[in-house]
Amino acid sequence: MNFRRSTLVAVCCFFIASTSILALFTNVVEVHRLLRDPVLPPLPPLDDRRTNVVTPPPPDDDDDDDDDDDDRVEGEGPRRSTLLAEILRGRVPFPVGVDRLRYRPGSGLRMDVNEAFRYCRVGPEQRTDHVRGGAYNGGNKTFVSISEHHGLIYRNVPKSASRRVYRISSREVMTKYFHGKDAVVIDIDRLNVMVRRENYTLVSFVREPLDRFYSSYDEAMLRWGPWIGTGEHAERMPGIARHYRENRHRLDEYPYLYDGIHTYEDYVRLFCRPGKAGWCEDVPPATPGGLTLTQRFERFVSDYDGIDPFDNHLRCQVPYLVDGRDGLPLPISTLYDASRAERGWRQIANELGVDIPEGGLKAVRKASRRFDTSRVSNNTKEKICRIVALDYCCLNIELPEVCRMHDDDGVYCAIKKSQKSRLGTKFYVQPWVE
Repeated sequence: MNFRRSTLVAVCCFFIASTSILALFTNVVEVHRLLRDPVLPPLPPLDDRRTNVVTPPPPDDDDDDDDDDDDRVEGEGPRRSTLLAEILRGRVPFPVGVDRLRYRPGSGLRMDVNEAFRYCRVGPEQRTDHVRGGAYNGGNKTFVSISEHHGLIYRNVPKSASRRVYRISSREVMTKYFHGKDAVVIDIDRLNVMVRRENYTLVSFVREPLDRFYSSYDEAMLRWGPWIGTGEHAERMPGIARHYRENRHRLDEYPYLYDGIHTYEDYVRLFCRPGKAGWCEDVPPATPGGLTLTQRFERFVSDYDGIDPFDNHLRCQVPYLVDGRDGLPLPISTLYDASRAERGWRQIANELGVDIPEGGLKAVRKASRRFDTSRVSNNTKEKICRIVALDYCCLNIELPEVCRMHDDDGVYCAIKKSQKSRLGTKFYVQPWVE
């Protein structure tokens, strides 16, 4: 009897072990097979659903970037994009023999903006000036608006529903409707405590990166014109005027930007807006500098390396949302779509029991772009996408069609393995660098 019982137990154990090994083998085979799936699915734009976002653990500084066994997986299918998301979450084994996985942002990774951002890591070799400029005091502080009464913190990102898009700015929404304090420089360690232990909600807004770059350049052109340092503009904006006088040497490598433009009136005469026929199509004989604003923009993009922006509006969005010391995300509770900022603020208000009256956030007509973006060449647009690749990858935003035309070029993202893990996250996302 004992012999039979022992035999039965041994057979059962063998069966269970065999089943487990078979399941593991099947899983690994499926991983490698799905990585070759060839079809692309559509993915919705920015998702403003509320998601609890946890800051990922920092990877070890000793990455495997020196290893040449990079995985350039061909084919982008719906099952593959789901599989990559599961690998990133740690639910599916990372393929053996490779150190990173390549994909297109957006449809190449089936993951919404809020979840994707938690895996972002801005490495020390990437966008150093962007991170340095987006942080304070060496990176251990950040700039926020805080409502202690409602337990709400807003992190401002320039040109992402921050100002002048709506009747009042997002920062004014915080002070007017949430009774918050604006322009608070806060220690990031303290910010983490407030969100993780004191139940504060930290929100921000992000924008489609190519569209934001147009707007950022427009704003930079306005702020760095030679008229800013003197006269009426200097009296109205003394801080900006002082900054201009101290830093105007940074424009020396782009002399054509204001060539022939000496006053604000000179600049206005070049605006390409509806009703100004002739200025957009051709360069009038009396045009200062002999270039339209669009032509100046294209020359700037051609010369700009994307590493050392002369104005803070030209920085990527992600550096404003990470810890400047290690490049890991701030403890963002939710990222909202800047193109639907009113909807986002009303959702926040409803969740916190705040009443925003009808029309209190009513959008006003935005001023037309000062230069004609429809005349920007595809080559210029493709370079802009490469310049802002950090935003496309860390926020997992779908690339514009013009930036997806060439399979062997353009913006790709990488899922990389972390040598060490805290809080369970074993992988992180960065732009793909050859």
